Amino acid sequence: MCFKPVKLPFFFRYLLLFLVVVPCLAYGQIEFRLNSGLALSKLTVSADDVEMGDAKYLPLHESGIIIRYYYFKTLYAQIEVNYIAKGGDIDVQKSDDETLKIKSNQLEAPILVGVKSNFSDWNFYINGGGYYGRMLNTEVIENPFDGNHKFYFDKKDYGYLVGIGLEKKIAKTMFFFDVKYRNSFSRFGLVRFLSPTNSPIGHFVIDENREYSFLLGVIFKIN
Repeated sequence: MCFKPVKLPFFFRYLLLFLVVVPCLAYGQIEFRLNSGLALSKLTVSADDVEMGDAKYLPLHESGIIIRYYYFKTLYAQIEVNYIAKGGDIDVQKSDDETLKIKSNQLEAPILVGVKSNFSDWNFYINGGGYYGRMLNTEVIENPFDGNHKFYFDKKDYGYLVGIGLEKKIAKTMFFFDVKYRNSFSRFGLVRFLSPTNSPIGHFVIDENREYSFLLGVIFKIN
């Protein structure tokens, strides 16, 4: 019996290569990290037939695990697996001010490179790279539209991520604080307005999908 090889998506081929090659090249320490905290997510939109108001940041959450490989004590690469909520709080200017509020839960896998420096009892680091994510579910928390509409959501999410952080050892345990910024290239979703016969008469699309994260975590040194 002949079996066909499994075809992995483009991103995950390189993710698998990263997981195999990077540990072999690692010069020094390997760390395992856990973190959790606040995520502030924002969507901005453009519309055909509806006047859109201000877009506000929606407070959500993020949790994740990180494996970091060090090279020459300061340079490092890391892979993350995060459970993250994204969405937005958007004013819709109709007869009175109303809000469209959307939230999605996602799994994402960033791959980052960075540099760490030591300052007295503190460590400071910066990093950046790309990420790929998949929506698990989506919820329309507040919906100001009538029944003649339909929501569409893109299951894929991808973009770039940059961050800074601080580390400090307290009572033999190393803690860290991360601040991250994500900018997504995915349009996230759209709403299409329908006529009584269900034919499209207009829509709005997500122009920007961005998020700030503020995370506290703990570090476990593997070697």
